Amino acid sequence: MEQVMQFFRKHWIKGIGLVLVFILNPFVCIGTGHRGVVTNLGSVSDRILGEGINFITPLVQSVKRIDVRIQKVEANSTAPSSDLQEIHTMITLTYHLSPNQVNKLYQEIGMDYEETIIVPAILETMKHVTAQFTASDLVTKRENVSMKIHESLHTKLGKFYILVDEVSMKDFEFSKTFSESIELKQKAEQDALRAKNELERVKIEAEQQIVNARAEAETLRLKSQQITPMMVEMERIKKWDGKYPDTYLGGGSNTLLQLK
Repeated sequence: MEQVMQFFRKHWIKGIGLVLVFILNPFVCIGTGHRGVVTNLGSVSDRILGEGINFITPLVQSVKRIDVRIQKVEANSTAPSSDLQEIHTMITLTYHLSPNQVNKLYQEIGMDYEETIIVPAILETMKHVTAQFTASDLVTKRENVSMKIHESLHTKLGKFYILVDEVSMKDFEFSKTFSESIELKQKAEQDALRAKNELERVKIEAEQQIVNARAEAETLRLKSQQITPMMVEMERIKKWDGKYPDTYLGGGSNTLLQLK
């Protein structure tokens, strides 16, 4: 017992130091995919803590951990097209916070940035973009619409230290009457295209028949040019039945020979 008391008397300062370390805890561990915003007596500083163990000044500094991994937010949008058709769609936005600017976001916006910044930006962007297209074009030019929405959100949210990764839209929904008119229009276009293709097929077949007829005529013409008197005589011999004629007319005008 006496030895223990002597140990504490010699190392009491170190012991108190260890106790204070555990109580005050000057070490902060920042998890994977997070950053730490350091505040000095409540005032946001320029210091951002990375992943791992970091040292701060106890009692003076505190740390706000912020997730910088990819996140997702969805918003229902209703907006008019350029031809005043009401368009309904669900927008899904994936984003992440700028890791090197989370202190500014925390200071200027706070942690409710989805409700105050992202969702309003999505709704405003949808109204702005859909107003540039007719309802039909929103369907047929979907890729172009999506690109415009992505570019607009990238610009709007980038000002608030929010980086857009991807924007996706579920199918546009229209009124029942307009949806039926779109289907009828698409069917008419398909029928017209089918008729055009059929006409092209018939035209090509007719042209092919003309080409074939010309080729056959040319073949006959060449064959006729190749026929010689010798070939005519050979053809006659092939067809001879082996019998001589009963009557022979000579060279003289009065010569007539009857063969028995």
